[in-house]
Amino acid sequence: KEGKKRVDEFLKIIDNHKIKIAKTGEKLIKKNQNIFTHCHSSMVMSILKTAYQKRKFKVFNDETRPLLQGHLTSKELRSAKIPNTILVDGASPYVISHFSGKKLMMDNIFLGTDAISLDGSCVNKIGSYGVSLSAFYEKVPVYIATSLLKIDYEAEFGGDLKIEERSAKELWQDPPIGLKVINLAFDLVPKNFITGYITEFGLVKPKDIKKLILKKYPWLLS
Repeated sequence: KEGKKRVDEFLKIIDNHKIKIAKTGEKLIKKNQNIFTHCHSSMVMSILKTAYQKRKFKVFNDETRPLLQGHLTSKELRSAKIPNTILVDGASPYVISHFSGKKLMMDNIFLGTDAISLDGSCVNKIGSYGVSLSAFYEKVPVYIATSLLKIDYEAEFGGDLKIEERSAKELWQDPPIGLKVINLAFDLVPKNFITGYITEFGLVKPKDIKKLILKKYPWLLS
């Protein structure tokens, strides 16, 4: 019972953070912009749905293989009546770039995260590196929507964050004998690719993450 109580309390905290994050994040979206997101983040979805109540824009997202979490994103966007276009993962960096043309170029990138390092880097679903690299090259803002409770106090730098590798069966049920398969579940979004973190404390620069954690959540580093 005590364990369930603590879980419920934690979930209430996260829900409260989501409301605050949505209020901060929606202000970053302008009318008629093209917004891109990758995978499925409840924090990002909260921002998009809150923003669309005030101004109209379009959302693009990829399938997010191999488990197709992008389909969940598209279903939720369509339920909220937000204009949405889905594409294959490999097209994402190109669509973000100016080479895709004015109608497809993205104005903002919104991503979630699974863990944050103390230097302000983070990990997210595999494919996030390519998305954020293209955005960095094109000078398109990349925002990470997250509670700072996702800090990994053992990871001083981005390279310290653990990258999970999952079963090869997710990629190919019956591959040729002897074929090696690498199924990385996540990849790194380096701090210099990130414009800012949308958090329960407002918009935070990657370089200020550790300082803010020490101030607001010192117990996470003890």
